[in-house]
Amino acid sequence: MQGGRVIAAAQETRFSRGAGCAGLPLRALNYCLQAGGITALDLDAVVFHEKPFLKLARVLAGHLRSWPGSFGRFRAEMPGWLKDGLCLPMTVREETGFAGPVFFVKRHLAQAAAAFLPSPFAEAAILTVDDGGEWAVAARGRGAGLTVRLSEELRRPARHDLGEAAVAAMARELRRDTGLDSLCLAATAVTDEAAGQRILEDSGFKSIFVQTAAGDAAGALGAAAFVSHSLWSLPRTRLLDPYLGPDFTAARIRRALSNAGLQGRELPEDELFRTTAALLAEGKSVGWFQGRMEFGPRSRGNRSILRRPDAAAPQALDEAAAGQNPRLLGLLRAFRGLTGLPRLSGADLGEPLACTPEDAIAAFRSARLNAMVLGDLVVLR
Repeated sequence: MQGGRVIAAAQETRFSRGAGCAGLPLRALNYCLQAGGITALDLDAVVFHEKPFLKLARVLAGHLRSWPGSFGRFRAEMPGWLKDGLCLPMTVREETGFAGPVFFVKRHLAQAAAAFLPSPFAEAAILTVDDGGEWAVAARGRGAGLTVRLSEELRRPARHDLGEAAVAAMARELRRDTGLDSLCLAATAVTDEAAGQRILEDSGFKSIFVQTAAGDAAGALGAAAFVSHSLWSLPRTRLLDPYLGPDFTAARIRRALSNAGLQGRELPEDELFRTTAALLAEGKSVGWFQGRMEFGPRSRGNRSILRRPDAAAPQALDEAAAGQNPRLLGLLRAFRGLTGLPRLSGADLGEPLACTPEDAIAAFRSARLNAMVLGDLVVLR
């Protein structure tokens, strides 16, 4: 974040492809620094979205409950905790050269900040549901202006069901108890607008903001936002879309295709939309690789596998879901004009989600897609 505005955000697994993610997320850190045009020495602070000693206490308690069966896992985990988890400021200094302040924000406070501070609301009730951090699995609170406060935490193992139905029940209780009209939500079970709309309709709130970058991603975003706004009093800025990761030039995409032995046909934008819409109308599967990579647990229309609407698909992409994404909007409108259908089915392009053109090409081949659109280039199988 620079001046209270999110410049770049990315998850380490997108760069490492799921391997070697212990320790500091150095690949993601390097990308964010490059996107901001700075080095680690220019940072004012580093912020972490958990309290390490509190989380270690919870981890140790879990090992003790399962002892001696947990001994193998305990022995494997502890070196990482001692090097990275409990000595983070020292590790940051050794790995990056940054010697400034390192802040630690409790996970659910960070989640609450991620839910409220980028929202459009001046005041709102806040609900967070996430079991990945210290002792709490859910928290309630209130945001007003630059302030985020938690009023109650639900601690493990008080409730093991944290799915959408449980979130809806908690939201109803929060509406009844606070009387506020607006809800800011960060929950690992609610990561898209459709689920958020169901929560809104069921809870009695009049408006909702869903932080779609759930889990660790929301925690990182919220910890940085909490320090920037609540501690340093920098003005809030709305987070309009999740497209905060790397993008790639046409020359870089062409080089990746050439290295993979593939050829792409470059098309003007309107023709690109019509051609892609026609492929989808025929029932073809299309990989869609555009612009900046999404931040959060899933694709949001820039790293997607697209198909004709299917009720069983993980995502439904329509103009409301496309939001500020002009390329996806253009494609949806072309598809609607051709078929009369207002939406497409979507799924993540790659696992982990494709970051580079090479990742997209690998997903194109492994998923045996019929076509791939990378920028302005169309590749047919």
